[in-house]
Amino acid sequence: MVLSRGDFQVDVEKFQKFIFEMDDVMEVFLAFAMSKGFRLDYSISSLDDLEVFIDGSGDGARESELLNRCSRYLGEVFRKNLGGSWDLCLDDPKNINFKLPVINRFSEIDLEFCPLAVVGNYVARKKRGMLREAVEVNKEFLRAGK
Repeated sequence: MVLSRGDFQVDVEKFQKFIFEMDDVMEVFLAFAMSKGFRLDYSISSLDDLEVFIDGSGDGARESELLNRCSRYLGEVFRKNLGGSWDLCLDDPKNINFKLPVINRFSEIDLEFCPLAVVGNYVARKKRGMLREAVEVNKEFLRAGK
């Protein structure tokens, strides 16, 4: 089956809404986290607090809205510290990140960082330091000058 660009219109519209709402969603999320005593300041070290926040959410960490917000935060930490920009992965239906928001254009080579996948892996494994490590491991691939 060959997919046309028209097949992706709904996904593109959802992604555009995702980007349009980013600042407002992050503002609400950060205020909520702060009210619970967490310091989320977009630094790479704040990802340790994000893990504690996720762990403290219990079964709620599996709820899509919470995962979405934690993933947005991780993506923004990545983008603000390592560069790149949000994009919707639509190039290859065989790509594991197909139809997911990713950060790309942070490296000279064709790499993408999928915050939703990384947060999902953290929720499944609960390995402390995983979020920070997922960002830091990409530092070696940064574009020249970053």
